[in-house]
Amino acid sequence: MAGCTHGFVDCDDGDPCTTEACTGGLCKGGPKNCSDGDACTTDTCADGVCSSVALSCDDGDACTIEACKNGVCVANPVVCNDGDPCTADACEDGVCVTPALDCDDQDPCSVDTCSGGLCGHSALPCGDGDACTVDGCSGG
Repeated sequence: MAGCTHGFVDCDDGDPCTTEACTGGLCKGGPKNCSDGDACTTDTCADGVCSSVALSCDDGDACTIEACKNGVCVANPVVCNDGDPCTADACEDGVCVTPALDCDDQDPCSVDTCSGGLCGHSALPCGDGDACTVDGCSGG
């Protein structure tokens, strides 16, 4: 006695990184969904296993801090602040440097100072305490 048999159509393409199914008598499929939902990763499939690797945002500048935000790399400057308003804080090759502000007014007869981030200049004290001498400053 002969009878009806029903078997499934084999749509397997042998690639563990694809999914296949028979729909309407046709094999249809596509890549396995390995998305982790994070726009800052690259998602891949190898041997049927999904993996995610963070995007590299390194811009090669040691004076920036790089990060990925919503799939876009952003670089923020390294903030150097020693708390002294009389220094010019900066980053050079990844190292914070704090040189003093240049308050030199090029006048050899003045004392140059910095206070609160502002330069000040006062007369060079040339008095020798002897009332019998005329005290002054020579610019040359």
